[in-house]
Formats: sequence, structure tokens, C-alpha cells
Amino acid sequence: MKKRSLFAMMAVALMVSCGGADKKSNDTVQGDAAEQGVEQQTTTSVADDTLQTPTNSPVVEGDVVYLDVVYLFANSKLYLSEGVALETKLTDFQKRGQSAQVSWQKQEQNFVDQMQKVQEDYNKSMITGITAQQRQEEIERRVADYQASAKLEAEKLAKEELQLMEEQQVLDARFAKLVELAVKNINADGRYKMIIRQEMVVDASEQLNITSIVLAEVDKLYEEGVLD
Repeated sequence: MKKRSLFAMMAVALMVSCGGADKKSNDTVQGDAAEQGVEQQTTTSVADDTLQTPTNSPVVEGDVVYLDVVYLFANSKLYLSEGVALETKLTDFQKRGQSAQVSWQKQEQNFVDQMQKVQEDYNKSMITGITAQQRQEEIERRVADYQASAKLEAEKLAKEELQLMEEQQVLDARFAKLVELAVKNINADGRYKMIIRQEMVVDASEQLNITSIVLAEVDKLYEEGVLD
């Protein structure tokens, strides 16, 4: 048997990706409101240490006011009831995805080490060419079985990730609908000429922050079951 490199068989693709297990909620909340509504998008991951408690101080009629939708989402009954559970699922999924990647990398390296050992033994004339070929073929069979198993696991993770993303989108849509309805109710008399999101505010009096007012209406609507 010619002493060719046995590493050629390792050209078989071993790398299997779990398809973005690190994909977490990006904590970005969008919301622009005019006289008749608000549009926003949010995620379940919330950094509580960045939130500021809004005031309940009355706002002068006709002022341009602002809304902290990050605070609003994190403190809404919708989030406490549905968002926390989803966030727990996302965290668990991320951990399992990372664990799977570590396991795959470890197994891949194990196959490489096994092939290297066969090559070294053959080079040192510790095994015959026939024995080296038999061991190589056995490792190749185990590689094929491993690839099939890893592929199924990766597909399962990808499917679960898609389901979680769909749950996220549904939760975002439900929250957006609540805020839209709440703002319409609060501003039915047109007292506020413009409502903007806090991220657009450079400087403003805290008295122009109507988040607490909107939050109370959002929770009221949620308890009334307007989304059901």
C-alpha cells in the first residue's frame, strides 16, 4: 500500500451549523405615533437597568409628547404573562444550540485525531497497509453515521428556532395592536398634537413622558381581552 495521506477522507464535510442559535432578541423597539395611532416593533429581551420610570405628571394640551415603548413593553401585563415565558424558551434554546455546537466540534476533532493515529502507526510500520485501510474505512463509516445524526439534530434545532421566531412575531404584533388601541383611546380628543418615541427625543421635560398613562390603558385593554 502506497504511503499516501489518510487525511484525504476528512474532506468529507463535518461542519454542521445549528442555524443561528445566538440569535437573540435585539431589544430594539420602534414606535411612531400620530394623532390616530402608533406603530412599533419590540422583542422579548429587556435590559431593566436601562429603563427609567416615567412620570404621571399631567401634560399640557397640545404639547408634543413622547412614549418609552421599551419601558412600556417590559412593564406591560402582556409581557409579564406571555413575554417572560417566551424569553425563557429563547434562553433555553440558545444554551442547547451552543452545547450542540461544542459537541459537534469535539466529535469532529476526535475523528481527525483517529485518522492521524492511523497515519502515524502506518508511517512507523506498526500496522500493515491492509490494516490501515480497514481502520480508515471503519472511521469513514462512523463519520457517515455521525454526519447523519448531526444533520438531524441541526434540522430539529432549525425548526425549533423558526417556531420561536414565529412566536416572537405574534407577541410583537399583539403588543403593537395594544399600543395602537391605547393611544387612540387616550388621544381620542386630540389633546396631543404629536406622539413620538423616546429614542427620537434629544431633550425634553419628563412631564412630556406619557408612558405611564399609556401603560395603564394597555393593561386595561389586555385584561379586557381585546386581543382574544
